[in-house]
Amino acid sequence: MNNSIEQAQVFVIFILVGSIIGIFFDCFRILRKVIKTSDLMTALEDGIFWILTGLFLIYMIFVFNNGEIRLFLILGAFVGLILYFMTISKFFVKLSIKIIQFVNQYFFRPILKVILLLLKPFKFLFLLFKKKVIICLIKIRERKKMLKEKSKKKKFTFFSKKPTKKEGIL
Repeated sequence: MNNSIEQAQVFVIFILVGSIIGIFFDCFRILRKVIKTSDLMTALEDGIFWILTGLFLIYMIFVFNNGEIRLFLILGAFVGLILYFMTISKFFVKLSIKIIQFVNQYFFRPILKVILLLLKPFKFLFLLFKKKVIICLIKIRERKKMLKEKSKKKKFTFFSKKPTKKEGIL
């Protein structure tokens, strides 16, 4: 009788474990709604999710059932996952998105505006410096091109020129 009570307790614990896995999954869903990612990144995130979920499940099996994998543990986690998605998931996702939007609107955006305002003089200096550097680079390129043309003309005239009496013939 004592063994069946312990198994019932472990079953309830794994219902909670399933709910925690559901919350973890919703966190990934929320991040995908907030941050748009490529298909490759989504696949990588899915892989990370399943690895972390598997490690968490194995850890909980070791903690609460001495590493013995039983069908009722997996069933408890599955029941917890389903119960979570049927009851709390929609509320959790909506509330989390509202919190993220609130924090973004009233915390990150004002801080970003202040930072951009503080960087405005540096932006002006950067643009001024960038313009001067570009002008210098253009002048250097033109100078090199001009020197190259002069050296070509000298080589061409040197070899094609007939020697005069002053230069002498060797």
